[in-house]
Amino acid sequence: MFLPAGTPTPEDGYWCNEQDARDTLAMVRTYKAQAQAWESAYEELRAEVTTSNDMFRSKLQELEDAINAERRANKRNLFLYAVGAFALGFIAGR
Repeated sequence: MFLPAGTPTPEDGYWCNEQDARDTLAMVRTYKAQAQAWESAYEELRAEVTTSNDMFRSKLQELEDAINAERRANKRNLFLYAVGAFALGFIAGR
């Protein structure tokens, strides 16, 4: 809508010619498309990071389980070595 300079309007606002309005609308649509593209890329990246974190936690849990199993085996072996050493010391001392 074209309003000559100095025309009173019922509401305050920004008034422009039709071409400026079309350009503004095109700009808003472009920004909206760019924002949607950024949001989509963010969601894809977020999904990748979540999957990577889950895999990392799973691998870390497997590693912790393996270390704990090795510690239990070492404690059992240490007990057997201690009993053997005690028995050897007892026999050698007789």
